[in-house]
Amino acid sequence: MSSGMAGMSALRNQWHRHACLCELKTNSESALVPVRHQSPKHSFLFPSIRSSLVNPVTKNPLIRETNTPLLLVSVRTPEEAVAVIEGGAAIVDVKDPERGPLGMASIEMIFTIASTAKGMAGLPVSAALGEVIDWHHQPIPVLPPHLHYAKLGLSGLAAEPHWAALWQAVRNEFDVLRGRPVQWVAVAYADYQAARSPDLPAVLEAGIAAGCAAFLIDTWDKQGGRLVDLVSQDMLRQLAVRAREAGLAFALAGRVQLCDLRTVRACSPDIIAVRGAACAEGQRDATIEPSRVATFVSALQEEPAAMASITIQVNGVATTIPALSTVTQLLSSLNKNPRFLAVERNRELVPRTRHAECVLTEGDQLEIVTLVGGG
Repeated sequence: MSSGMAGMSALRNQWHRHACLCELKTNSESALVPVRHQSPKHSFLFPSIRSSLVNPVTKNPLIRETNTPLLLVSVRTPEEAVAVIEGGAAIVDVKDPERGPLGMASIEMIFTIASTAKGMAGLPVSAALGEVIDWHHQPIPVLPPHLHYAKLGLSGLAAEPHWAALWQAVRNEFDVLRGRPVQWVAVAYADYQAARSPDLPAVLEAGIAAGCAAFLIDTWDKQGGRLVDLVSQDMLRQLAVRAREAGLAFALAGRVQLCDLRTVRACSPDIIAVRGAACAEGQRDATIEPSRVATFVSALQEEPAAMASITIQVNGVATTIPALSTVTQLLSSLNKNPRFLAVERNRELVPRTRHAECVLTEGDQLEIVTLVGGG
């Protein structure tokens, strides 16, 4: 039997164990809802622990009533959590970027960061818990009592007919071991074909059925395409409407940068989630800088209309460009090839490697010089 088939078999075997565990461990904050899934040969009974957010009377605090999305920043260490809090982010997310798009940090680190965020500012904390298929060969740990949200990836499950039940089984075991349910975030990958995961509408519908608190669209391959390149605005708007109608907050991630905010905000997300954009040099494996977090927060607080355009000086000429444009986008609009240019911004050279992340602001003075070879 292949390792993939063995993993699916192991996860299926957990279904009965979860049912037994849930019968033994219930409390006032959870209810068991039997959900029966049929297959040609077997009939299984699955418990579903639903969060209080499923109750239509309960308002989901993540759903925004304004045009200002919440900023979630993923951190690796308590020091980065402090930087995120100082920068003004609304949600602290715990993740190990070296372990994948939803790489789980050690359980000790999750405890420590959750305690730090609670002690400093009382901010809600979420945690990435890896992929569902990761848990067929290792014991599930007990999550911190002060963890608010958790998320699991669904990569490798597209061909599995009962993927939703497998996802539910792992969630249930986390909840049972914790003693009360965490609020779950349904995560769909924008590049779901590469991730071999269920597509976006399917994950959203499963998240609605599971009573999740939010629906997040992220990217699986962090070296591949970005969210804005992979999913159309029309699709994002449709998913946003469906999520909110069902009481789920709508969150967007996937290498989102400052220059993407006009596009992303047009889809009316409740939450924008980043890591790389908050790190030094815009690299997700670098250290988070409070100033970059603060810049992102400030940009989110601007009204969309105020973000329409800015005026800069290009070689002494006043030039109007879209707000949050980068050097790369400016050069493209001017039909200039960056390979043969040197760009100075406010008398400081902008290396070519930083053109794509250097966001221009009102009043910037740029000098663009054509390089001439000799010989």
